[in-house]
This record gives sequence, structure tokens and C-alpha cells, in this order.
Amino acid sequence: MRTASLIAFTMKTKGRTPGEVSKFYRELYGYRNCSHYGRYHTQIKGVLDKVQSIRYANGVFMVRKADARKVLQFLRSHGAMVAVWDVLPKTKEWKVLQAPVA
Repeated sequence: MRTASLIAFTMKTKGRTPGEVSKFYRELYGYRNCSHYGRYHTQIKGVLDKVQSIRYANGVFMVRKADARKVLQFLRSHGAMVAVWDVLPKTKEWKVLQAPVA
């Protein structure tokens, strides 16, 4: 059966420095790195770039059930409050989740 996990998370920023919060989001979503005064650009991959995922909103995304453990472990290790639902994705979403990771 084709099931996926819909994950929603929140993270309290109180008691954390802006640098810690930024580092968490960069590790999760990845970021674009610029060097030599903007001449060179590289895309640094995050946890969600290393697995197939569909991002719906800030803090809400769908991953394959097989990849959910890796993502949940990352979120919980950084103190995020997580809610997880097992869902049946639509055919279009399932094709995105089954595509090989680039």
C-alpha cells in the first residue's frame, strides 16, 4: 500500500539565539551559499533535500514512510514539537515521492 507521512512541526525560539534557529532551518531545508562577493553560488542540501519530500507550508511537509524516521529523528533531536499522520497521497503526489532524489 502506498502510504506516506505528513509531518507538521513547531519549534519554540524563546531561549534560543537567532543563529541557532537559523542553523536549524538551514540544516532542515538547505540554503544557497554565495562566495567571493556573490560571484559563486552553490546549493547546500538539507535533510529534506536528501529525501523525497513535498513541502506544503512552513513546518508542514510529506515524506515517504520509509524516510520519515530519519526526518523525525532530526526534528526531535533539535527540540521541535512534532505531529505525524500516515496518509494516502494522491497519484500526483505519489509520483513526486517515488522519483529518485536528485
